Amino acid sequence: MASKGKVIGIVGNPLTPARWEMIKGFLRESQFTTVTFDSPDDFELRRTLQSVEYVVVGGRAILGEQMKAAKQIKLIQIAGTQTDQIDLPSAQEAGIPIAFMPWPHLAAVAEHAFMFMLALSHRLLRGHRETVEGTYLELGITPIVTTETKVVGNWAKIPDISALYGRRLGIVGMGEIGQFLTKQGHGFNMDVSYFKRHRLSRPREQGLGVEYEDFDQLLKQSDFVVPAVPHTPETEKMFGEREFSLMKPSAFFINCSRGGIVDQAALYGALRDRVIAGAGLDVYEKEPISIDDPLLKLDNVLCTPHTAGTLEEVARGCKMICENILRVDRGESPRNLITVHQ
Repeated sequence: MASKGKVIGIVGNPLTPARWEMIKGFLRESQFTTVTFDSPDDFELRRTLQSVEYVVVGGRAILGEQMKAAKQIKLIQIAGTQTDQIDLPSAQEAGIPIAFMPWPHLAAVAEHAFMFMLALSHRLLRGHRETVEGTYLELGITPIVTTETKVVGNWAKIPDISALYGRRLGIVGMGEIGQFLTKQGHGFNMDVSYFKRHRLSRPREQGLGVEYEDFDQLLKQSDFVVPAVPHTPETEKMFGEREFSLMKPSAFFINCSRGGIVDQAALYGALRDRVIAGAGLDVYEKEPISIDDPLLKLDNVLCTPHTAGTLEEVARGCKMICENILRVDRGESPRNLITVHQ
């Protein structure tokens, strides 16, 4: 039976109250006591850390002096992959293991964005539609028996099909979703650039394999523009008529973040007038999007009903965090342990 240790949740992005409740739910079954901490007071945090055995932290700094006071802690579990706010050398000096746990739902958001990119660049829906509708009949094409060398390529005569290989992916934001996008972009042999209000350090950029560009330059150079930013007063309608006019006529806009970061009327105009080639949208100004919205009538936009990051994937991530704590409580090593190189 697991010990009645305490788990402290330091509430903040990405550890929202709803996700914290999921974590507490998993841990109640293992007879853990759970406490939450949501205060900017560093002294109070230090005092709280003295009384717990396990820490789940998201979006909150834990500094060296606080580490030294944490005599009982067996594990600091980061909810996500961001380690910048944790004093890793001090944790190692204090003998406190630290582990990270990637959020599956954030990986799913990045995958959804790439699904859009692949479908748009390969003209997937048109290809499917023209295959099942037999449009080759209108072109006077007669079916043949194929061999290795005898085929009828692109019998529907679909234009502008392209690969992701060698294309430029422009990411606006470089948090966890941005980093998942970067890794997946490299997997498709894409060039990856990013814009972020607070630029990453050069070693961090080199480690991720990304090139920094200012916002306007990123829009001008990218074949795919993918925002990975939250909806805040600063990002409200950050993509409007001016921004779309800067993009290549052959470029695609992909939004799996939040609908409010886009001027939807301006996006509609850019798609209708072929200012940009197309868009993949999972989020909208109003959800569900109205069945009468003119966006839905366009042939160069793909739409999904806000399914990029599901609640099921959030719950799976919370369960993975709890399972790591249970591993340590059983005397086993945690998964995704961070090693600090001196």
